[in-house]
Amino acid sequence: MPDWIDDSGFWESVALFFFTEAASEVAVQEVESVVQLLNLSPGARILDVGCGNGRHTLELARRGFPVTGLDNSRSFLDIAVNAAANLNLDAEFVEGDQRRFTRPSEYDAAISISSSWGWFPSSDDNLRVFQNVFSSLKPGGKLLIQIIGKENLSARFQERTWLESDDGSLLLQERRVRDGWGWLDSRWLVVRQGEVAEFSVSHPVYSGSEVEALLRKAGFDTVSLYGDFDGRPYDEEARLLIAVATTAADPD
Repeated sequence: MPDWIDDSGFWESVALFFFTEAASEVAVQEVESVVQLLNLSPGARILDVGCGNGRHTLELARRGFPVTGLDNSRSFLDIAVNAAANLNLDAEFVEGDQRRFTRPSEYDAAISISSSWGWFPSSDDNLRVFQNVFSSLKPGGKLLIQIIGKENLSARFQERTWLESDDGSLLLQERRVRDGWGWLDSRWLVVRQGEVAEFSVSHPVYSGSEVEALLRKAGFDTVSLYGDFDGRPYDEEARLLIAVATTAADPD
């Protein structure tokens, strides 16, 4: 069985629980906050790392930003391409691996939203994603990532949860932490039309300080941490972990 990260069957099975109309509506609000947090200028070129079905990419395109959506799922990208065509939006979508994709000094900003970063079992691989983004940014370029941090997870940890999709399908997630809250192992059960699909999902969990250390190791000059898209502090009340990292400006 392929690793869950590269298992197209896994992603296609769980997509209906996360790529919902409500999620698309939330994406509009998130992009508005991203534009403010990054202080994006009109016409800024943006890279959306782990774009999924393109809901953030398309909203950025709707606002007039030249944008590239990167994902390793062909089926998700097909959804994004069709949506762009139907909405008459100009957005580029690229099928590729975050650990390998780079376009030196191409972008003014990059985003990775909806916990699209940090899935790889090796910290070296997760660092490599940051290094690739760093290389792809122009001097003074900015990266915004949003994940569920170790602090967020521990504050509201639930061993077992259910999600129900619009068509009545069910997703059960059973979770176990290990290695001093450094790792999360989960069993995902998808119940749809009387059939059950089971997947094992394991990935590291990062704290705010660990994310900041990796971003600085990748070469970023400054890093700021926030607890939500409204820019509130990353403290004990934080709902999310958002990091904004900036490359050094061109001395000229």
